[in-house]
Amino acid sequence: MAAAPASRLLTNEQEALVGPHLRCPGSVTPDGKSLLLSTLGHPARAGDLWKVPLHGSGDPEAVLATEANEVIPQVSPDGKWLAYLLDRTGPSRIIVRPFPQVERQEWVVSGTDGYDPRWSPRGDALLYPSGLGAADGRAGGERR
Repeated sequence: MAAAPASRLLTNEQEALVGPHLRCPGSVTPDGKSLLLSTLGHPARAGDLWKVPLHGSGDPEAVLATEANEVIPQVSPDGKWLAYLLDRTGPSRIIVRPFPQVERQEWVVSGTDGYDPRWSPRGDALLYPSGLGAADGRAGGERR
C-alpha cells in the first residue's frame, strides 16, 4: 500500500490560533478524528495542550492552557482519560484527567520523577519511565 502524500495539518489561520510556538504531537484520539499536541515556547504559559482536527473542518481547541507546563498528552485507548506531564513549580508529575471534560478532576499518578506517559494497549495501566526504572500507574494516585 502506498502512503498518501504529506499534507499540511493547519491552515495559516489555525496556526495563528495555536500560536507560533513549537508544536509536538502527542497522541491521536481513538476515533481517529483528532490529534492532541503540546505547544512549547509561550512566554507566559510554558506548555499547553491542544486538540487539532485531522480530517474535515474545525479549529484547534485548547485542552489545557494554564501558566503551568503541560506536555506529552496521551489519550487512553477508550478515549475517556488524558494523561500528561505537568510541571507547576517543582518536579514534573504525571497527571490523569477525564477526557474530554478535563476541568472536572485531576489525579497525580507519578511521584516526582515520572516522564513520558503511555497507556497500555487495553488502557488498564499507565506506564512511564522514572528515575528508578519503569512504573505502573495502576497503584492509584493523589486526587486533587
